[in-house]
Amino acid sequence: MRFFVFVCCALFTGLAGARSATLDDLVPGDSLLLLNVSAGHYRSFLLETAGGPLDEHIELSIEKANPDPKWAPSSMICVTAKSSSYEACLRFTARDPGASTVYGSRLLFKDDKKTLLSQEPVPGSFTMGKAVRIALRSGPDTVEFKVDDGAWLMQALPFSPEAVRLNCSSALCKLRLGDRPSP
Repeated sequence: MRFFVFVCCALFTGLAGARSATLDDLVPGDSLLLLNVSAGHYRSFLLETAGGPLDEHIELSIEKANPDPKWAPSSMICVTAKSSSYEACLRFTARDPGASTVYGSRLLFKDDKKTLLSQEPVPGSFTMGKAVRIALRSGPDTVEFKVDDGAWLMQALPFSPEAVRLNCSSALCKLRLGDRPSP
């Protein structure tokens, strides 16, 4: 399934103006997605599962900002379900133009991201261009995120997670999906 998603993403990635990856960037079982999303725009890709709980390992980095006066460069990893308008997300944002600091937050949305229900900062410090290792796993009505070597962050959900959505906004985002064990 991941191969199909990667092929589809690679096709769309070319349309988004991304660079190609080298073989040195990948290890067996990994997929690399580079998105160069112009200022004031975003790209989103949905990774559906074939059933069962989610268990994903992702390295995310914002390589460079494509500045826009209204949109901060950001990348998000969200958990969702087909029959739900809720999404639980980790968002990494470069809030200050020209700065190298990236801020992480855990969010819960409903109504297709129109309503923010909760927001909490993610512990740790993050830097533009440096990969953040993320693991996520789900239960029937929960998702847990692990960022770098931090503790698992649990979020209760009003739905059963079925898919992971990857987002990039106003930035060059690098997302590596791997089959490696949780950090």
